[in-house]
This record gives sequence, structure tokens and C-alpha cells, in this order.
Amino acid sequence: MLTWIKITIQAEIELVESLYSILYRFGFLHITVNRVFTRKEHSWFEMLTYFPDDSETEERKEKLVQALWHLQAFDLCDMDPPEYDRVLSSDLLPGDHQGGVYWITEDIGIHLGYEQFPNQDSRKIVVTLKPGTAFGTGFHPSTRLAVRALEKHLKPHMSMLDVGTGTGILSLIAAQMGCPDITAVDINKPSVESARENAILNTCKNIQIAHASIGDVSTSYDLVVANMPASILSQQRQFIVRAVRSEGILILSGMISHQAGAVEKQFEAHSLEKIAEIRDNDWIAYIYRRPKKRNTGELGE
Repeated sequence: MLTWIKITIQAEIELVESLYSILYRFGFLHITVNRVFTRKEHSWFEMLTYFPDDSETEERKEKLVQALWHLQAFDLCDMDPPEYDRVLSSDLLPGDHQGGVYWITEDIGIHLGYEQFPNQDSRKIVVTLKPGTAFGTGFHPSTRLAVRALEKHLKPHMSMLDVGTGTGILSLIAAQMGCPDITAVDINKPSVESARENAILNTCKNIQIAHASIGDVSTSYDLVVANMPASILSQQRQFIVRAVRSEGILILSGMISHQAGAVEKQFEAHSLEKIAEIRDNDWIAYIYRRPKKRNTGELGE
């Protein structure tokens, strides 16, 4: 009977995207986030993956250790050394093969896989994402904050712009929430391809996904969400603000606490009204409302 090497890696949640990318590039199988937990007041995750136990086992282990060393060399987040176990095919649990659902909120979850998750509960939203290199699998605090903000502020009649869409996760959630008109833009071609694949996987037909920057957008929207690093939010703030329709909502995420103050001042200089602030450990998201139009600085509808 075929035996497998099961790899278990635990790391801080900020590394989930990078680690997924490494394992996927190496061709490891059934990559799943088994659980998310708290260690020393920080969010951690446990990731599982498998490869056949054959003549290349030791070489694979060595390459993985080297890749993880390079990952930690350029990142300040903590990660435990990988653990290896031999398992028989008959001992693999179905959950290890197929993964489950990671619940970002009580009613919104993410399933990582290559087939659409068979959601049996119409009261809940489950988005399926293909494992890949684009940012946005729902495990990073900034994405979780953006999802929480969408859940509260997005209404079914609203139009939405998703700036820096990555995997398309926020647009996919919005589509399942009933949003009828969604535009998603990203300047990264692989991200655009990933978002399009995920839209097809989730049978979402009301999302327009474009390889474009926020500066290329010529329409205003009822809700704009931008989950990007603080430096990019600052650089693109003029374009982001003008895409928000009069009395529309703007969700900004991607800021660590020590960066947030500067971003807040820059956006409030555009006469936006901050209506909420939410946190996830050291990460912050701001929610703004744009005042009623005064014939300046807003794009056409």
C-alpha cells in the first residue's frame, strides 16, 4: 500500500499566503489550513500537506527546509520547523484530503480547493478559492477585517469596486451577498487570472474583473473596498476617494496600527466621515462615508 509523508507546519497568520505559495509551487498535494489558533496573543495557523514517500522524499524535505529558511529570512513572523509523519493511504482522513471551511465570521467562510464547496446551508456564505500565489485567502488579518466590514456595510442594491482584488475573495463574497454590480481591478496579471478562475469556480457572473489600476476607473460606486498596504493606500488615495459615489461607503484595510494614523489623516483631508474602525490584533480597517456631492471630485455614474 502506498505511504505518504504528511507535513505539518505552524506559523503566524501573516505567513499563510507565502507558505501556501511555496507548497503549491513544489507540487505538494492536498494543502489545507487545518486550524487557526492563538499563541502568545497572536493568531497562528496549522497547515497540512502531503507528498508520496518514495526515492525523492529526502530531497523534497531538504528543498522545503531551504525555502522556509529564505521565507523567514525576509519576514519577521515566527514559524515552527515542519513536522513529518508517515501515513498510509487508508489512514488519511477525508478532511485532510478535501479541507474544510475556515469561518472568517459566523456566516462567511472560505474553502480552499479545486471544486466548489457543496454548501448545504443557504443562510451561510462559503467561497471556494483555488490554491495559488495571489493575495487574499481570508486568513490574513487585513482580509478578515475587510470581510467583516463588507458583512456590515454592503447592501444588496449597492454597486461595488474592489481595488487590488487579488484572488477576488471580497468580490466573490459580495456576489454571494447579493451585490448585483461588482467591478474588480488589479495591476498584477497573475492576480487577475486567479480572480477570473475563482469567479468561474464559484459561478459568479456579475463580477467584471479587469487588469487595471484604480487610476483607470472612470465610474463611481456605492461602495469601494481597498485592501492594500498602507503605502499604496496613501499613494492612490486621490483615485480611491473619487471612485466613491456621493454618500457612498469606503472600506480601507491593510494597515498596521503604527501606520494607520498617517493614512487616517490623509483620507480625512478629503472630507470623508469616518463611521467605524475595526481591529484584528495589530491590524486596523477604517470605514468612511463620503458626504453628499458638492459638484467636485467625483466620477460620473
